[in-house]
Amino acid sequence: MSHLQFQVKIPHERIAVFEEMLGDTIESLWWDEEGNITGIISQEKKVEFQNRFQSLFSQDNQRLPEMQFAEMDNRDWLEEDQQLLQPTEVENFFLYPPHYVGEIPQGKISFKIDSPHAFGSGHHETTKSCLLALHELSKDFKISNALDVGCGSGILAMAIASLWNVPVYATDIDAKSVETTLQNIEENGLEDIHVVESQGLDHEFISAQAPFDLIVANIHSEPLKELSPIIMRSITGRGKVVLSGILNEQEEDVVEVYSNHGFKLMKRYPEGQWSTLLFTVKI
Repeated sequence: MSHLQFQVKIPHERIAVFEEMLGDTIESLWWDEEGNITGIISQEKKVEFQNRFQSLFSQDNQRLPEMQFAEMDNRDWLEEDQQLLQPTEVENFFLYPPHYVGEIPQGKISFKIDSPHAFGSGHHETTKSCLLALHELSKDFKISNALDVGCGSGILAMAIASLWNVPVYATDIDAKSVETTLQNIEENGLEDIHVVESQGLDHEFISAQAPFDLIVANIHSEPLKELSPIIMRSITGRGKVVLSGILNEQEEDVVEVYSNHGFKLMKRYPEGQWSTLLFTVKI
């Protein structure tokens, strides 16, 4: 498969929206504080990528920034990109890439994360704030099972299994993400994590495991809002819900939707331009 490198400069405050709208068409992405973005896409995704980019700026009637494309050679660019990744630490978690040869800290929950996309490496703000929320919850909240919706590379599902030692169920709409999650689970020697390809919670196997004491969903705000009714039907009366993939300006809308479906906001975890929200069921 051939790939293209793109370069574009956009207002820095638009980068999070850019990432949300175009993230699933991009293989790898870098940016700086001035809004200079460099990324890699597959040739087959170019038309979809360009259409979404135009839509991003046409929504606000803004001038479309000039974007440059360059063909890439046949080297393994993804492997080179992964070589640039360094371990990341969040509270009691230590996440490191396959090439890492340094010391693994004692006393931390450590995961080797092999992801075919840079977004699944654990470096993203939404993953970090979800891990922080789970770390805090684990101190005094007991559960008997949990569900991770949109598991990506499996980081949050593995974190839950390690913190609580209970059966964890995970879904993703993308078959490659399911495969990656299963590989990471095996690589890290974890058990009792069950992964299926599914759109949200719409799977017979997942429905049979409900209700859940804990549901985590790190996706995007629109599907999160659409899932609110089935999440309410799938949570226990004492359950907790962690939602992420929400831009700060989308937070109020998500809170309103979940409040209307019987949830109460317990805490928010802002990280850059993103918010992670912790809900409980209203009594």
